Amino acid sequence: MFGRTIYSFSFSVLISSLHIGCCVLPLFSVAIGSSSGFQILNQYKPLITTFQVMLLMYILVSLLSHYTGIRVYHSRRSLLMGKLSLAVVGAGLLIGYTEPFKTENQRLAEQQFKMFQTHRQMTLLVSGEFDQAALKGELSKVNGIKSKRITFNRDSVELTYSSELTSRQQIMAHLRKKGYEVTDEIR
Repeated sequence: MFGRTIYSFSFSVLISSLHIGCCVLPLFSVAIGSSSGFQILNQYKPLITTFQVMLLMYILVSLLSHYTGIRVYHSRRSLLMGKLSLAVVGAGLLIGYTEPFKTENQRLAEQQFKMFQTHRQMTLLVSGEFDQAALKGELSKVNGIKSKRITFNRDSVELTYSSELTSRQQIMAHLRKKGYEVTDEIR
């Protein structure tokens, strides 16, 4: 019986280490200088989590069957290994999903990266005379444009918009419908 529990303990340590590695190892690698080698773990995080949950269920059923009398561990050492395996898998799941080792700067960097993925910048060339306040008002009516991120130059407007809520074409169509002659200056 000890042979089976030592394997479940070893497997639980391996899977928990991989799951924790998805989140913790990149933090350690920042001190070294590169985290590119650990990105492969993030790619397989759902698979590792699935193995970890399956292992947790196996260990729980095994321990519950012992305590209900269905199956008996033959030695205290086997029972201890089962309990240790449960603790390792539980701690691995907890650490893997709560990520307690992340600093505030890392959380802010993740938020900024998410914003970077969904927000775009655009420069519009405006022909003719235009009232900046009126144009800013029209741009603010478009869902997804950040009104605080609208800046004017002599004959152009720079703005930031959410690509999930609007597109370059929708912005230009809205302004043209309101009578503005605009062209998109793609960078």
